[in-house]
Amino acid sequence: PTGTFTGPGIIAGTSFFDPAAANIGVNTITYTYIDPITGCVGLVSQNVTINETTDINFRVDGASEVFGIISLCANTGLKELIGDPLHTDGFPTTEFMSITPGLVNFIGGRWFINTDGLADGKYLVKYVFTNSLSATSELTKELIINPDPVAQFSIANACVDTPVQFTSTSSVANVNATIPASVIQNDNWNFGYGGTVSMSPPSDTTIIYANDGDYTVWLSVTTNFGCTDTLVQNLRIGTYPNLDFDWTKICSGQSTEFTNLSTVPSGVITDFGWDFGDGETLPLLPKNTTVSTSQTSGTHEHPNHVYTVYQKYDVWLYARTDVGCEASIKKNV
Repeated sequence: PTGTFTGPGIIAGTSFFDPAAANIGVNTITYTYIDPITGCVGLVSQNVTINETTDINFRVDGASEVFGIISLCANTGLKELIGDPLHTDGFPTTEFMSITPGLVNFIGGRWFINTDGLADGKYLVKYVFTNSLSATSELTKELIINPDPVAQFSIANACVDTPVQFTSTSSVANVNATIPASVIQNDNWNFGYGGTVSMSPPSDTTIIYANDGDYTVWLSVTTNFGCTDTLVQNLRIGTYPNLDFDWTKICSGQSTEFTNLSTVPSGVITDFGWDFGDGETLPLLPKNTTVSTSQTSGTHEHPNHVYTVYQKYDVWLYARTDVGCEASIKKNV
């Protein structure tokens, strides 16, 4: 039979009950039926208890949030989910969840988002909180994972007072068109001698090192969403070799022995070359390279050379260090 429901929370003219329109606590709902023939009235009542829910919120540690949308960087490890109230203040079932497998993790009594290996894009995270009255509240937020940049540059060992080129070839890959594009906004350089220099990307500069030694150079790049990456490389600045040599004064047709007296303040001299002034030369090769021609023997460091004509010759010695610093010297033999 068709009757009428009345009471707090009943939507007028319907048989639907809206808990949001009812009172907190006990609500008495009455069903009334009037017999159309006899006019007799039947009543039945039942109490419905409405428990108060808890206003909840949550955030991700270290993440930015604008209008309820959380923004994180990919590959930044575990990021803690923090409920308000805390999940430890809730009753079963109180938890964080996501439809994406492996996104939300419960580790050591705490909830985390695992950003490592997570593709950039949009995700949904839900916080479910149950209070002491067994009333459950739910809140879902959108999570945007932004791509992380890749810091990249290449350098080559150099010599003191020689310009060293530093060029950033860093990049960020935007593979998901559903989220705003990421761009590198800042290049931060540390050239190894103190202090950080901020440059607009793509940065390209030269530095002259006045002192030899080993330097640690790093480049840190940052996107418009605060995602960062850092690359560290080692740079060696070497000194030029101090060249000198002596020789034995031998008659023409006999072997002249050249004694290499060259030194270098730091590093080692790796290669030597010679121009004996009579048309025969030895290219820059490792110093222990042996020589065997009709006129020259020995090694590139200490060669022996036969002059066939008695006269003075302009002899050149060339050298290169392990860092690539080159020098030359000429003597009249």
